[in-house]
Amino acid sequence: MQALTVAPGPVRPLLDVALVAGALPLVRWWAEATPPPPEAVGLYGLTAAAAALLLGAFGAYARSERGTGLALAAGLAATIAVVTGLVAALGLHPLFPPTTLALWALVASASLALSRLAAEAGTLASAVAGFHGERTLLVGRSEACHAFAARLSGSRERSMRVVGILADDRAEPDLTQLPRRIADESIERVVICAPLAEEALVASLFDLLHTQAVFVHFAPDLAKLSRLAVGAGCVGGSPLLDLTALPLRGRKRALKRAEDLVLGSAILLLISPVLLAVAALVKLTSPGPVFFVQPRHGLHGRQIRVFKFRSMRHPGAVRPSLLANLMTRFERTPALAGAHDGRPLLRVPTPTHGGGAAGESRPEDFIQATANDPRITPIGRFLRRSSLDELPQFLNVVLGDMSIVGPRPHPLKLNDQHADEVRDLMRRHLVKPGITGLAQVGGSRGETRTVADMRKRVDLDLDYLRRWSVALDLRIVVKTVFKGFVNDQP
Repeated sequence: MQALTVAPGPVRPLLDVALVAGALPLVRWWAEATPPPPEAVGLYGLTAAAAALLLGAFGAYARSERGTGLALAAGLAATIAVVTGLVAALGLHPLFPPTTLALWALVASASLALSRLAAEAGTLASAVAGFHGERTLLVGRSEACHAFAARLSGSRERSMRVVGILADDRAEPDLTQLPRRIADESIERVVICAPLAEEALVASLFDLLHTQAVFVHFAPDLAKLSRLAVGAGCVGGSPLLDLTALPLRGRKRALKRAEDLVLGSAILLLISPVLLAVAALVKLTSPGPVFFVQPRHGLHGRQIRVFKFRSMRHPGAVRPSLLANLMTRFERTPALAGAHDGRPLLRVPTPTHGGGAAGESRPEDFIQATANDPRITPIGRFLRRSSLDELPQFLNVVLGDMSIVGPRPHPLKLNDQHADEVRDLMRRHLVKPGITGLAQVGGSRGETRTVADMRKRVDLDLDYLRRWSVALDLRIVVKTVFKGFVNDQP
């Protein structure tokens, strides 16, 4: 289970936005000490909005993330790019020439770097002065206590410093020595660590602590409930635990939709010649429709229709392909076909029909493709190995049913087969399915021969859900370009 996710306080994000957005009027005033026109004031507001959206979107304030400095740099670079684009689109070059924008980027970068150095210096000064966080004692069940201590040591949390653990795993624990430990070790905080089912233990410990002048916290062990991040909040005055706390919510979901629309539309335009060529190739070489359209699970498990180029023989096709017709006509024209020892120069293959890609009109008939699957056409095998059969799914992206990056959508029957035996399988659908994903670039794509194969894929997909950021999406897209297209899977 992941550590409890606590939203960062507003001071750091607001300070960063102020530094980035405030640097622009400062630089313009330094370059030209005149009152700003309305257009300039409007750009200042847009700069603040862009910084507020993009700095956080790239994961700069995620406490559980490592390398937040890199995330901050990526968010700042995106903000600079957006503002530069706005200047160009709105024709504000006379007010903000390239030299002014370059100086603003330099000042904003230096301001953020100095603020981080100042914060680290303050932390170091506090440590030198003797403040290492309040002395904390963990009390309860040993497994829960050690798990909490491990999560705390791996986080950026500095308000608590664990100085001891008092655990008893017996059915009737004896924790009467707790008051003495608090006095002897100058304890300031006590954290009760126990599973939710241990209500009686938690209540007895809280009663035991009512005579002690210490802060008391309860850290429930939720390892058996959720493998996703867990968040805490309050609704109507009642505490609320979010067992599926994910970063991709609210405005970040809107940001991902914008990412999909921009990138998806651009890619669809670029690959349109390839789409036309592959469509013609499929139509020429095998009878049946160009596209294979199949219902699959989408966001929140709702059914969507996913497009692919057909790579299998179409069941029930009775007419030969266009190429077979052309070859037959060529063979029947002696002046064109010629003969050699009484044999035709071109031999038309005997067409085979039926037994193709079941599951389009009847999802319950779906059978997963396997190695050397006889249903796959020769052209279809090439399309599947090169992943060209997936290209029509950019239509799904633009239509809003899929994302460019996300867990791959499984056929309905495949999900039904594994939903009970693979834990959290359907939690993959808390986000939109994607054309590529962390599982695909992590070596878990294609046929799932065993339950272990499916578990590996689900684990990678859940890891993506926990760690989502725009930067992670871009890394997956780049990896897909270099290693995600060609594959040995059926």
